[in-house]
Amino acid sequence: MRPERRITILYVLDSLRFDYVGCFNNKARGITPNIDLLSENAIKCFYHIAPANWTLPCLASMLTGKHPCEIGVNYQTDVIPTETKRLPQYYSEMGYKTVGISANPFFSKTFNAHLGFDIFHLLLDFKTFNKRTTELFPTSLTINKNLFDIVERNKTENLFVMIWSLDTHNPYYVRDKNLNKFVEKEDLDKIYTLKEIDKINNEEDFEKIRNFYKNMIYQNDYRIGEIINFLKNRQLFDSSTICILSDHGETLTKNNFGHNGPLFREQIHTPFILKTPKDKKSLYPSNINHITSMDNILSTLMKIDFNIDLKGYKSIFENYRNYVYSVRIYSRKVFFYESITTKDFQIINTFKDFIPLRQVLKNLLKKYFFHIALEKPLRKIIFYLEGKKFSISLEKKDIEELFNLVRKKYKLLC
Repeated sequence: MRPERRITILYVLDSLRFDYVGCFNNKARGITPNIDLLSENAIKCFYHIAPANWTLPCLASMLTGKHPCEIGVNYQTDVIPTETKRLPQYYSEMGYKTVGISANPFFSKTFNAHLGFDIFHLLLDFKTFNKRTTELFPTSLTINKNLFDIVERNKTENLFVMIWSLDTHNPYYVRDKNLNKFVEKEDLDKIYTLKEIDKINNEEDFEKIRNFYKNMIYQNDYRIGEIINFLKNRQLFDSSTICILSDHGETLTKNNFGHNGPLFREQIHTPFILKTPKDKKSLYPSNINHITSMDNILSTLMKIDFNIDLKGYKSIFENYRNYVYSVRIYSRKVFFYESITTKDFQIINTFKDFIPLRQVLKNLLKKYFFHIALEKPLRKIIFYLEGKKFSISLEKKDIEELFNLVRKKYKLLC
């Protein structure tokens, strides 16, 4: 008897917040109906914390099963080390054809993220992305067309597919006017970039933009529903593995729209949903209530799809830590942000004096006028107790002493 055809899909919705997914937050019901339906028979991670609040380190961690600090991917000029084995290579060894479909220019050849994929479609380059020319932005509809064509052309192959959608990433605008649920009709043609949002002062306009964000998620969720139906119509759904996740979240308040900058919890608490093949559903718990992160994904998929426990790697099923240590170099403002996050508290530290940029500053000054924007350092602890958020500001010496104690206790890598 011929074995069932297997398809594993790792689907990343860029900048999707944890609390904007209905299966994690009842107030968000109606934004993600297809993801919510999928989650009813899937594994849900309730404390999935990203190692950074921007794409490249999180992408590197997903691909390699390593913390970004282990492989040196924290700066915008870093690339994923060629010698580090990554997800598609593991699947290739198991006889799968591997596919990458990317609408994010970080998930590209420029950063060595394409290595190991037999088929790699980059739908958006940095030049187009930086122009914010939205009519040229590939949407999740374009992604689906690529995916369905590849599945049909490789009917005898087991497939591993990694998809990166930009539908939930700023700028905020309606991707498909035929799929509108949250945006008022008179606002359908509006486009909100972060520069324009910086000029807004009234709460009514901020609420409009949040509705755009909801609508962007809703439209991407609709396309995920199309993928589910496509697999069901071809009798592939029950034998498939589907991961729905995000690289980082988004802050949606005045002076903090978007991501990057300080590592607020809204930017690093992300959804992670994993639908296993039907014949393996009973083997795993439906809810994971300890901290998980991007470096758990590789080993988790190896365990579920091939029953392989990778030595030196941890899956989402192993409660091996209660923290995630995050770093971010924000070069435009020349600050170093770091965060230690647990289920119940988050410590955020910001300071100025950790920049390799200084090593080349003299050379830059010979050629250009170099401006460094200043920002007051942020040092605070944020506690989450009984669902309520409390913030305490600390002096420099206090927060640095606390960070040193936590680093020492957990033997942190950075």
